[in-house]
Amino acid sequence: MRAEGERHVSPDEVTLLTAAAGSSAPTNNGRERVVHAIALLAVAVGGGYLTWRVAFTLNLDALWLAIPLLLAEAHAYLTFCVFAFMAWDLRPVTPPAGAVRGRIGFFIPTYNEPYSVLALTIAGACQIRLAHETWVLDDGKREWVRELCQRFNVRYVIRPDNRGAKAGNLNYALAMSDFDFVGIVDCDMVPSPAFLEDMLPYFADERVAIVQGPQDFYNVTSFQHAGDGTPWHEQQTFYKVIQPGKNRWNAAFWCGSPSIIRTTAIRAVGGVATETITEDLHTSLRIHQAGWKTVFHHGEVAKGVAPDDYDGFILQRLRWAKGSMQVIRREWRRGGLTPAQRLNYMASTGTYFDAYRKLIMLLIPPAILFTDQLPVRAPALAFLGAWAIQFIVMNAANKALGRGHYRFWHTEMFDLMKLFAFVNAGLVLVVERSIHFKVTPKGEAGKRHFHPFVVPYLALLGLYLLAISIGTFRLDQEVWYTRNEPATIAAMIWSAAIMVVLGAVVSRSYRHITRRRAYRFPANKRVICRDSHGRGPVVLLDVTVEGGRLRCDHYIERGEQIELSAPSMDRPRVPVTVLDCSSEGDAWIVRVAVADESEARDDLARLLSQWLFPLQSGRDPSQLVGNPIPVAA
Repeated sequence: MRAEGERHVSPDEVTLLTAAAGSSAPTNNGRERVVHAIALLAVAVGGGYLTWRVAFTLNLDALWLAIPLLLAEAHAYLTFCVFAFMAWDLRPVTPPAGAVRGRIGFFIPTYNEPYSVLALTIAGACQIRLAHETWVLDDGKREWVRELCQRFNVRYVIRPDNRGAKAGNLNYALAMSDFDFVGIVDCDMVPSPAFLEDMLPYFADERVAIVQGPQDFYNVTSFQHAGDGTPWHEQQTFYKVIQPGKNRWNAAFWCGSPSIIRTTAIRAVGGVATETITEDLHTSLRIHQAGWKTVFHHGEVAKGVAPDDYDGFILQRLRWAKGSMQVIRREWRRGGLTPAQRLNYMASTGTYFDAYRKLIMLLIPPAILFTDQLPVRAPALAFLGAWAIQFIVMNAANKALGRGHYRFWHTEMFDLMKLFAFVNAGLVLVVERSIHFKVTPKGEAGKRHFHPFVVPYLALLGLYLLAISIGTFRLDQEVWYTRNEPATIAAMIWSAAIMVVLGAVVSRSYRHITRRRAYRFPANKRVICRDSHGRGPVVLLDVTVEGGRLRCDHYIERGEQIELSAPSMDRPRVPVTVLDCSSEGDAWIVRVAVADESEARDDLARLLSQWLFPLQSGRDPSQLVGNPIPVAA
C-alpha cells in the first residue's frame, strides 16, 4: 500500500517513564477566591436583574418587542452561568506516574497548502526528540510534496480517493499503520521538539484516549489577532480558559491539532467520524460516550498560521459552526455522557446561537425608532441604572474568570464579525443538506473585496441610518411625534454608537488583507553577505523560506546572485537572488529570494522551525541566525 518512492523509517518502540508531580501547578488561592466571589456576585446580580425585568418592567402593550428582548437577556445570563461553570477551576491535570510504551507515529494531513507552510511543519516534525515516524498524508497528490518528503526522509502517503476529507485521510493512514499513539498537527502548525515529551505522559492512564494541546500562532499580525502588537487572538479565551476548565469534568474535546491520540481508542469508536465536517468534535463526543478520557494540556506544543484575512477567518468559523449543527442533529438523543459532560457539550455547540441573541439586540433600537414603542415599561433612570449595574458586574466577572485572557471590546468585535456566518449555520438544524469540507486557505495572498457575509452589515448600517432619520422626524413633531422623547433620544444615541461599531467591523473585514504568500519572521540579525562588492556584514531584517529583506550600506543590482551565511546555519552559504534594492535614508533595503526546489529553502525551513522554539531546540536563541542588533541600531 506504500506509494512508489516512499521512504519508511521504523523506530523502535518507545518507553517513556513518568512520575506524578505530586500536586498541580501552583495556584494563587487568594486570587482564585476573589475570582469565585466576583462570579457568584454576578450570578446573583444577573438573576436579580432578570427577576426584576420579568416582574416589573415588561411592556404588555408591546410584547412583540418585550419578549424577544427578555429572551435575549435571559440567554446572555445563562451563557454567563455556563461560562462560570466551565471556567471555575483551571488547574492543569497532573500526568500519572507510570510507563507509556508503544510505537509512535506523527501524521501531517495536507491538501493544497504551499511549500512555505508545509515545509516548516515537516521540518518541525523531524526535530521532535522522541523516536517516532512522520507521515505526510497528501490528499493533493502533489509530486513536489513527494519530493519534499524524500528530502526530509519522511513517509509520503496518498490514497485512491478523497472521501471523508481530513477525517477520511486520517482513517486511511490509521488503517495502514500499527502505531499505538499518533501525534497530529495540521499542515500549517509547527510542532515543538518537546511535543511528545510534553503530552505522552498523560497516557500512563490507560483510559486516556486523546491529549489536546492549545493552538498558538506565530503570525501575530493575522486577522484574528488583536492588532495591538500583542499575541492575543480571538481563540485565546477558549484555549486558555474554557478548554482547561473542561478538564475538571473530563469534557475537553479534540480540536484535531495539536494532539496525540491512542489508536486503540479511536478504532474502538469506529475511527475518526466522517459524518460531519467537524470530525474532531464529533469523534470526541463518541470517545466520551464510550467511557474514555480526554486531557487538555496547558503548555505550548506547537505554533501555527492563523487566517490572514476575513475570507479565511470566516470560512473556518463557518465550517466549525455548520459542523456543530450537524453534530447536534445527529447526536442530541444519544446517552453515555455524565450531566457535566452534557452541559459542556451543550455550551460548546450552543455558543453559535449567541449570534441570534446579538441579532435581536441589534434590531431592537431601530424597532423602537420605527414604531415608537418600547419593550420596557419602567422609569428611564431606574431601568438604565439597573441595566448598567448588572452589565458592569457581569463584565467584571467575565474579566476575572478570563484570568487575563478575556478582552471585552475585541471579543464583541469578533463576535459581530461572525454573526451572519453563525446565523447562516443555524439553518443546518432546520434543513439537512449536504455540506462539503472546505480547507481554510493558508499561505495565499488575499484579495480586497466585500465578502458576502459583510453585505448584511452594510444593510444594517442603512437600516440604522433610516431609523435615526425617523427618530429625528419624530422629535421635530411636525411630520411624526413620539410619546417618549427621552427614550427616542436614547435609542438614537445607542443606534449611532452601534453604527460606529458596525463601521469598524466592515472596515476591518475589508482592509485587513495580506499580499504575502509567506509570513515574514522578524529578524534584525547580523549575517555575512558575499556580493560583487566583496564580503561584509549586513542586517537581515526579516526572513521566510522563500527569501527575506536585508539592510546594507551599498546598492546591489537587481538580479545579482549573492550568498548569505551565519554561524548557526546548517548550510555554510545560502545562495539568493536580488529582487530589488531601494534606498532608505543612508542605507539600502534589499529584497532577496531563494531559488525554488533548492536545498537552501529546506535549510531555511529547518532554521525557522528551530527559531519558533529556540530553547527547546537546544540552541541559543540569539545565535539562531546571527548576533542580534541592539534596539538603537
